[in-house]
Amino acid sequence: MACQATEPPPPAEPSREQAEAQARPAPIAPAPPPPEGGPQLGVEVGFVGVAPLHQGFFGDHDARAKLGRSLAGHISDPARLSIAYDSAEFIGTIQLDLPPDGVHTGISRAGPTIGLAGLAPITMGLASYRSDLAARFDIRIQNFRVRLFSVRGLTSCLFDVTGTSPPDGRTISPCVHVNGIEHCGQPGAEGVTFTPDVARDVALCLDL
Repeated sequence: MACQATEPPPPAEPSREQAEAQARPAPIAPAPPPPEGGPQLGVEVGFVGVAPLHQGFFGDHDARAKLGRSLAGHISDPARLSIAYDSAEFIGTIQLDLPPDGVHTGISRAGPTIGLAGLAPITMGLASYRSDLAARFDIRIQNFRVRLFSVRGLTSCLFDVTGTSPPDGRTISPCVHVNGIEHCGQPGAEGVTFTPDVARDVALCLDL
C-alpha cells in the first residue's frame, strides 16, 4: 500500500512573552518635535468613555497640530484617532485608524515575514502626542496604550507597541489581533514571521 504524503504541521506560535522579549526597536532615533509651518495633516478625534475634561486635553489644538506634523507623509489626510477609556479595566487607549492604501511608510513583505517596524514612524508620533499631553495636563495619560487599527473587507487587525515603559513607539509588538484573536509571530532581522494564514491576513490589513 502506498503511503500518502502529509504536510508538516505549521510551527507553533510563540507566546506573547516569548515574542515580545525578542522584539527589537526600529532603527529610528527619536525625532525632535516637527517644525512649525511644515506639512501637517488634519487630526480628527473621537471619544469612548472619556470624561469631558480629558476630552479637552486630547483635543488640545497645539498637541493635535504637532501630531499632524509628525504624521505628515506617513499616512493619508486626515488622521482619525479614537480615544477610549475602560473604567472597569482602568485601561486607556489611543488608537489610530489605518486608511485603505493610506499608509506610506514602506512596510516590507517577504512571504510570511512582514516588516512591522515600518509602522514605527506612525506609532512614534502617537507616543510623542501621548507624552506631550501627559507632561502638560495629566501624568496618567502616559499609561494609555498606543494602537493601530485596520479593516480591509471582513478582516481587521490591531497592532500594538511594546518595549520600555512607557513605550516610545519604536518597537511594534510581534503579536497582532486578527479578527479579535491574538497571533504572535517570530521576530527576526527582516521582520516578523507569522504562520501563512496569519501572514496573509496581516498583509491584507497593511495593503501588501
